[in-house]
Amino acid sequence: MTEPTREQLQIEIMEILYQKSLLKPVWISCAEIYWNITNLKVTERCVKDVLDWLVKNELVLYQADKYQIDKREFLDMTRKKEAERKEVDNAENNIDGLIDNSLSKINNCHISGCFNGDMISNSKNTAYTIISLAAFLLCGTLVGILFFNTLTAERIQQTELFTLPDSIQVGQLKIIPPVYSRDTYIVNRNFKRIHNILEEQQRINTELLELTKRQQRQINDMTIYIQHQTSEIEQYEREHRIYIWMISIALLVLSSLFIYRHNRKS
Repeated sequence: MTEPTREQLQIEIMEILYQKSLLKPVWISCAEIYWNITNLKVTERCVKDVLDWLVKNELVLYQADKYQIDKREFLDMTRKKEAERKEVDNAENNIDGLIDNSLSKINNCHISGCFNGDMISNSKNTAYTIISLAAFLLCGTLVGILFFNTLTAERIQQTELFTLPDSIQVGQLKIIPPVYSRDTYIVNRNFKRIHNILEEQQRINTELLELTKRQQRQINDMTIYIQHQTSEIEQYEREHRIYIWMISIALLVLSSLFIYRHNRKS
C-alpha cells in the first residue's frame, strides 16, 4: 500500500467529515479522523497538517481541538454527490435502455428468423412433397406401362420358325420297253436313242435331288440356329422386363414411404 498524496488525503478527510455530519453537525477530534483512515502509512501528524490547511482555507471549522466540515462546503459536496448520483442513474438507465433495445432486437430477429425459417422449411417441405408426388406418379405410370406391355406381349401370336421336312423325293422314271416290230429297224433305233436320253435325264435328276437335299439340310441347320438365337433374345427380354419391374416397384415403394414419413413429420 503506497502513501497517499496530500490531495488524496484532503479528499479522504473531507469525506470522513461529510459522512459524520450527514444526520447532524458533529465535531470530531484529530485522533478520531486518523482512526477512520484506512491507509496505514498515514500518520496522525500528516492528518493534523492537512486539517490545519483545511481550517486555514475555511473548508473545515476548528473548535476545542475538534473539527467540523463547513456548512457551505457540506452543501457543495451534497450537490456534487447528487449530480454524480444522477449521472450514474442516467448511465444505468441508458445501459438498461440499450440492453432492452438489444433484447428487443434479438427477440425481433429471433421471431423474424423463426418466421423466415418456417417459411423456408415450408417451402422445402412443399418442394419435397411435389418431388415425391412426381416420383410416385412416374413410378406408377412406368409400372402400368410395363403391365400392359406384358399383357399385350402375351396376346400377340408370334410367327414360329419351322424346319422343312426332309422329304423331297423325285420318283425314278420307269421305262417300259415297247414291243419291237420285226420289220421296222428305224423305229428300234429311235427308241434306243430316246432310252439313252431318258437315262441321262434320270441321272441328272438324281444329282439335282442330292443337291436339293444338301441345301435343305443347310436351311434346317440355319433355322435351328435362328431358333436358338430367338430363344436367347426372348430370355434376355424377359430378364430385362423383370429387372425393370423390380426397379419400378422399388422406386414406387420408396416414394410411398417418403411421402408417408413426410406426412408424419408435418
